[in-house]
Amino acid sequence: MEREMHSAGTKNQMETRRFHRLQGTTSWMPLEHSNIGLFVHKKRGVLIDSGYTEEDAEWIGDMLESDAVKLEAILHTHAHPDNSGGAYYLKKRFNCRVLISQGQRTFLEHPKRSNYIALVQAAVDKEKEEVEASGQEAVHDETLHKRAVIEPKPCPADGTIDPNRPYMMSTGKIFSVIDLSGHVVGQYGIITPDNVFFIADALYTFDELSEKPIPYLESVEQFKKSLDTLLKTPYNKFVPTHGRPLEFSISNEVLFHQRQLDMIEQAIVLHLRMPQTREALVALLFATFGIEQTIPNFYMMSSTIVSFLNYLKRQHKITIIHEDGKTRWFAKGK
Repeated sequence: MEREMHSAGTKNQMETRRFHRLQGTTSWMPLEHSNIGLFVHKKRGVLIDSGYTEEDAEWIGDMLESDAVKLEAILHTHAHPDNSGGAYYLKKRFNCRVLISQGQRTFLEHPKRSNYIALVQAAVDKEKEEVEASGQEAVHDETLHKRAVIEPKPCPADGTIDPNRPYMMSTGKIFSVIDLSGHVVGQYGIITPDNVFFIADALYTFDELSEKPIPYLESVEQFKKSLDTLLKTPYNKFVPTHGRPLEFSISNEVLFHQRQLDMIEQAIVLHLRMPQTREALVALLFATFGIEQTIPNFYMMSSTIVSFLNYLKRQHKITIIHEDGKTRWFAKGK
C-alpha cells in the first residue's frame, strides 16, 4: 500500500505518512512515536501494533478504508502505550479482533496497572513538584507533556497470541509468534506470512542507546535470551518499534546490545567492590556512562538497574548486606 495521505492542521498532520511495502504484501509505517506493520490478503488486513494516540489510529483507519482493506485483527507485540494506544479506537471503528500475550493482556485492558506508565508519570510529577518547590522557572507544560505518557483507553482483548499457537487469518494465512521478553515480560515478536519479523523493543536504536546507555528492561535474563533468539533467526527483514527496518542480518545490532549489557554488568560489579546502596550505585553508574542526572532518567534507569542487581544476585556475583539500618549491595570476591 503506497497511497499517501495528507491532512491539514498540526505540524504532524502536515507530514506525509504512508505504508511502505517491505516484502510481498507486508508493509510498515513510521508514526511519530513508533512503527506499525500491516499484512493484507484478499483485501483483509492484520495490523501489528496500533500506534500511540487516537490521532495515529484515525490516520491508520482512514488509510485502510481508502484502499478498501477490511481490518480483521490487531496483533500487539506488547501493551506499552506507543504500541497499543490506538487499539480502543480501531476496535470500535472496525469491530476487529484485538490480540496480545496473556502476560500483557492485563495492561491493555487496565492501563492504570502498568508499572511503566506509573514510573513515567511519577517521574514527571516529581520533576514538576521539585521545580515548583525550588522557585525555579516552571517546566513548560509542553515539555512535561512530551515526557509524560498518554495513558491509553482500556481496550478489551478478544484473545491471546502464543508462540505455541500461530495466528491464522480468516483467509488461511498464518502468523508466527516468538517470545521476545525482556523489555517487558510477555513481549512477543510477530512474523508475517511474508517472513517479515516485527521485533518490537527487542532491539533499541544506536541513537537510543547513545542517549540512554542503560535501556528500560524488566528482565535482564529474558532480554539476553531474546538477543540469542534474534542472533539465530533465519529471517532477513526486521521491523523494530523504533527506527528504520533492518535487512539481511542484525548480527551487528545484537552483538552491540550484548556488549552494552556486559559493560553495564562489569560497571556494577566494579562499583560494588565497596558496599553501595541502590541510590549511591545509580549515581556512580550515571557518572560512569555520562548520563544526565534528570529525574526522569533517575526513575527509569533505576528500575533497570534493580533488574540488573537481581539478575547478578541470582548469578551469585553480588549479594545483599544489611548494616546501620540500610540495605547495601556488595560484589562477592572470587
